Amino acid sequence: MNETTTLSMEEIERLARAYAAARRELESVTEDIRETRQKIVREKMPMLKRRIALTAAAKEALHSLIEEAEHLFRRPRTVAVDGIKIGYRKQPGQLVIRDAGRTINLIRKHLPGISDQLVVIKKSLNRAELRKLPAADLARVGVSLESDTDEVVIRAASSDLDKLVDALRAAALRAGLTDADRTRLIAERLDDQGRLIDEKPSRAELIELCDALAAAIRSLLGEAKALQEAHTDPDGGYGSDDDREMVEGAFDEVARYRKILERAGRPR
Repeated sequence: MNETTTLSMEEIERLARAYAAARRELESVTEDIRETRQKIVREKMPMLKRRIALTAAAKEALHSLIEEAEHLFRRPRTVAVDGIKIGYRKQPGQLVIRDAGRTINLIRKHLPGISDQLVVIKKSLNRAELRKLPAADLARVGVSLESDTDEVVIRAASSDLDKLVDALRAAALRAGLTDADRTRLIAERLDDQGRLIDEKPSRAELIELCDALAAAIRSLLGEAKALQEAHTDPDGGYGSDDDREMVEGAFDEVARYRKILERAGRPR
């Protein structure tokens, strides 16, 4: 760090205010995108539902006909029609190992010559526990802690904007990923009791996960409300029982993720 610089704190504060102003302008644009997206969802949802239903029905009709005409796909097994590959393929099958320990013992007994190929024993270091060791003990076991120097920090008070921008970037790369899908991807790291699956997160990691899930839930709630608005009349009635079931299901999903978030217990 250069301590002989002639820069003043006033200059740094001026640039910080410029950065804050740029973030406010970015937030305005992303809010416009959010509102436009919700409007498109409301306008296109009835058409989307019909198209999904028609596509599913067409695929089911094709599937049924292919099942009845297996003799037409003996050679070749598949054909391509208008970009759609149809026919039959051999499934790879699924290994069923009811007792892994017993199978390992039987391999060593009956197939000793190739047991090393069939049985893999994995050992790995517990990095979380290693981090707790003092530097002297780390050095004794051939481990060093690197990149633990001071670094510049620029963090806005609210991280919701950054999460939204990240979500929009991801959407550009993965077209079709909905807020519901994004919420599921985050929530899948938590079980129904709000505990991280197969992980021992640090306090900072748990806070980050909870905040990301909370932001995703807010987006998912917005979609549920837009869905409700699109499928109810001015008096609040639904067009059909299917519409009611779809909207109630969306709100039920929001409630389930909220419970998972509550059980996770975001650290203060």
